[in-house]
Amino acid sequence: MQRKALIMVVCLFLVSAPLGVWLLVTNPLPAEASEARQEERRSLTIEEFTLLNQPGPLWLVGIDLNHTNLHTVKLPQALLQNVNLSGADLSNADLSNADLVNADLHGADLHGALLSGADLTRADLHEANLRGALLIGANLSSAIVYGADLSDADLSNASLHRANLSDAVLVGTNLSNADLRGTELGGVDLSGANLRGADLSYTDLSTTTLSDTDLSNATYNAATKWPQDFDPVAAGAVLVDQ
Repeated sequence: MQRKALIMVVCLFLVSAPLGVWLLVTNPLPAEASEARQEERRSLTIEEFTLLNQPGPLWLVGIDLNHTNLHTVKLPQALLQNVNLSGADLSNADLSNADLVNADLHGADLHGALLSGADLTRADLHEANLRGALLIGANLSSAIVYGADLSDADLSNASLHRANLSDAVLVGTNLSNADLRGTELGGVDLSGANLRGADLSYTDLSTTTLSDTDLSNATYNAATKWPQDFDPVAAGAVLVDQ
């Protein structure tokens, strides 16, 4: 039985190698961390492994991959609408330009992931780990991102129009030129974040932390709410009529 299992693993390795989609962990975690991860996440079934190793872009609409180990998986431009990736390990994954509309990614590990150009409209990312992730130009309009960790992530030129980022961590996050119109930011820590040129019209910032936040040329309107005694003009923000 062990010999048959070994032969199957070798065959899967040989089949997947030419296709250029790798699901192998290139930097193994320490033993303790690895054991903890395995307790929380499952390995792919043979059918799932085969499906994910087809030539892309892949059509994976509605697939259920919750709590799977997809560390470093490469799925650029994949169609992942309504997919269930809740609790999955997608650390350092390539999901650039993927269609993740209405995707369930709550509690997923996406630290260091490449999501630039991805469409995450109405996606559920609450309490997800997005530390250091690249979301340049991504669309997170109306996305649920409350409680997520976006520290040191790059969301420059991203759209977060009407997204819910309540209680999210945005320390050191790059939000330059981002669309933050009507974004829910209650209780958000924006310490050291870059909001240069961001659009803050209709946004409530009254309970946010803006310590050392760069607001140079960020725009806001009369409906924007600021923390008590905070002077947006002195911080470099520009009032516009809308």
